[in-house]
Amino acid sequence: MDIKPSNKTAAIAGMWSAIGLVPLNGWVYTAGTATTLAWLAVFTVFLFVPFIYLVLGKNRHKFSRTWIGDPAERAEYFLIVKRILSWLGAAALTAAIVLGVMKLAA
Repeated sequence: MDIKPSNKTAAIAGMWSAIGLVPLNGWVYTAGTATTLAWLAVFTVFLFVPFIYLVLGKNRHKFSRTWIGDPAERAEYFLIVKRILSWLGAAALTAAIVLGVMKLAA
């Protein structure tokens, strides 16, 4: 299955990240191996993999050092920046909603 990254997939990845990471931050405050492994697993599932596949895209190429001078590379870079901003915006909005719901439930 080949998923093409877009602003919509980036927003979905941001919502997924916030839904997974905000509640975990509420109950994990101790240090230790189990906590570290839990953070690593949650980071991979909720942040790293969605960011790579849904925001950046798995078939991306490395930008050259002179990407600013090439209009095609500059346009692609701008699209990636827009997707990253969509990801961050959706994550922030979803995190605020999740925190509000958690506060109401407490």
